[in-house]
Amino acid sequence: MRLRLILSATTAVLLVGCASPNSTPGTNATSNTPGSNGVHNSSTPPSTTFSQQEPVTTALRHLKFRIKQPKWFPFVKGASSAMITTTDNKYQRIDITYLNKSSDREIKEEVSNSQISVSGANVNVKLTNGTNAHFQSGATESSLSWSSNGLYYVLSSSKNINTNPKPDLNEIDLEKIANSMI
Repeated sequence: MRLRLILSATTAVLLVGCASPNSTPGTNATSNTPGSNGVHNSSTPPSTTFSQQEPVTTALRHLKFRIKQPKWFPFVKGASSAMITTTDNKYQRIDITYLNKSSDREIKEEVSNSQISVSGANVNVKLTNGTNAHFQSGATESSLSWSSNGLYYVLSSSKNINTNPKPDLNEIDLEKIANSMI
């Protein structure tokens, strides 16, 4: 299965063989079937399940792989929650939201065990361990994406869309968070 990361001026959307409940309307994803060219050509869609929002520690127990989480945040971390998307009982994506209850700041971490291709205008950066990463900032969100040990990571930041819809963290802050995960 090939996973596509579409970075636009308004959002970073990670597609896992289907549109997630939080994906941008009108966005479609494709999946590989054995012997295909990367596009799901079958009349039957891939099998996809979504978990409910749950505590991060509970969600991590349902993953088929171990992920790295940030050790550093630019604010005092408050509540966090996670949701897992599973496609064809093989590929998984976990979406974790880290909140600061004393402000409208949030950081989202998305990790998948499926392949991602990054498209759109972005800035190439290097993490402290030499890993290549891609930074992008749009009207409402900034993001940093990279791959490590067969997993694909996206950190994104925005102020609460309801109260202050604009990017929150810059490239340096997102790099600091990513480097704390290495």
